[in-house]
Amino acid sequence: MLALYIGSALVRAQTRDRARFEGWRGFGGTVVLTLSLTSALLLTCMLVLGVRALLTPPIDRSTVEGNWRLFDAGEVTEATDAVVLPDELIVPPVYGAFGLAVLVILAIVLLVGLAAAVAGLSRFVLLSTPTIAFPADAGVRRRVFDAVRLPAAAYTGRPARIAAPADARDRQVLTARRFAALAHRAEPLVGVLAAASITAITGIVLLGILRADLILAPPGSAALMSTVLVVMVAIATAAVGVVVANAASSKERPIGVLWDLLCFLPRAGHPFAPPCYGERVVPEIGTHTLEWLRGPEGRRTPNRKVVLSAHSMGGVLATAAMFAIVNNTGIDDHAPIPARGRVGLVTYGVQLRPYFSRFFPDVLGPDVLGVRPTRAPALFGADPWLEQVRSDAAGTPPEADDFLPHYGPGLREVLSGGEGEPPAWVSLWRRTDHLGFPIFGYRDSSSDDGAGNPVDRGATESDPRSYLWEVATHGNYQFTLQYRAGLRAVIDRLR
Repeated sequence: MLALYIGSALVRAQTRDRARFEGWRGFGGTVVLTLSLTSALLLTCMLVLGVRALLTPPIDRSTVEGNWRLFDAGEVTEATDAVVLPDELIVPPVYGAFGLAVLVILAIVLLVGLAAAVAGLSRFVLLSTPTIAFPADAGVRRRVFDAVRLPAAAYTGRPARIAAPADARDRQVLTARRFAALAHRAEPLVGVLAAASITAITGIVLLGILRADLILAPPGSAALMSTVLVVMVAIATAAVGVVVANAASSKERPIGVLWDLLCFLPRAGHPFAPPCYGERVVPEIGTHTLEWLRGPEGRRTPNRKVVLSAHSMGGVLATAAMFAIVNNTGIDDHAPIPARGRVGLVTYGVQLRPYFSRFFPDVLGPDVLGVRPTRAPALFGADPWLEQVRSDAAGTPPEADDFLPHYGPGLREVLSGGEGEPPAWVSLWRRTDHLGFPIFGYRDSSSDDGAGNPVDRGATESDPRSYLWEVATHGNYQFTLQYRAGLRAVIDRLR
């Protein structure tokens, strides 16, 4: 029955159109639970094998006589004439079997990751880059400094391969783009890890049921068990080292990103779970915005408007707050406040479309955002988003027909002043950002009014806050001239 269920689920995931636009083809819960099970088994094996190694006497204090290993109990005291030899600790062999499976899993993931890195870093290519905009008062010198180095239009074929640039800045930009594209492959690589883990765990369980003589045999030599324990301890130490290093560093912290994901969605967690900040921040943003739009008591303030500015994870909070603002039922027992057409949004370095809309399709899906769905990134190749770039460049409709708004107008429609008008929403992204993506699509806008792509705009890949020239990655969007131009565009659209 279990095999039939797994088979039917896999077939459904392959044939369902919507699944190709969801994280891990709709198996996000399975992937997360598999990684949790693997982590729990890893910690359990470390505990059991570690206690066994701690309580077992050293091998150098023993001698082998025939088929027996005799441990030396030390000197015989006058209180007794007999030497009491300790019994050997026997642990269930499944722990050793899973320890060996961990080595196989690591080998598979490392080989696949190495192959993906070689495919993405072995050559310089021109990835499609967005067009950047400037304020009207921007000087020529600043325009030259901010200009996208080695730009490439949205392509319909493969990314153009080029030789290593002679200019050091060009090499830095291309290298940053390649490493950002390599970081975008995390999702399929995690899928490989989950698939290898569930396969190993299932194999161990089946062997224990079908061939008890194999799985329940003696665990093997002490040297092999010690090797397994050392490897697992090394894995745990490396994980702790990454957490400590990121906590002590002022650079980008991937552990912090994971923490943000855990703390956004309201949920009932155990006492040691991090508290949810979304259920507090979203109402606060909505209340402050509505109070400003309402104005002082007894005065009509229809000209008051609000533009929210959000970076990275803040884009998720701003999205939730926008729906709370537009769909308000009044605050402090007052009548509902008309907010549509009076609020705008500027986002930059956000992951709304490729991650949140795919991992949480019912909460932040394409129909909720009012954008086209996106496919999963590819594990191999120079550009993990090649298929999506081709689709966006061609302007083809999505393959799935069930991405129409189910719960009312999407965010893009909510922020539009009227039918056919561009939304009061501008989002900035750059190819060197490992956590920044377009929201509407990779298709570039053809004019200032957003024809073709009304939301997305490019940001310079040169860090405006650095004393010496440096590549910009996930930060400092708000200090660029493109941010000023985007903010001005949102304000003009609100007018």
